[in-house]
Amino acid sequence: MHNFDFKHTGSDFKITAIANDNVKEIIEYKKKSHFIIGLHFHPELMKDNEIFKTLVQEAKKRQK
Repeated sequence: MHNFDFKHTGSDFKITAIANDNVKEIIEYKKKSHFIIGLHFHPELMKDNEIFKTLVQEAKKRQK
């Protein structure tokens, strides 16, 4: 199902998930002052979605 991959990842990002076919599926920004992730799959199709839970938690932390 993979047609694309993160070919080049900036030095401020780390790869945090790799699929069975060696495609990088998640990259995350290293600095904790920002919440930035890149996804290479459809998290909305997952039954138990930790990504959306984390997104909501991070948004609540940053509310003014």
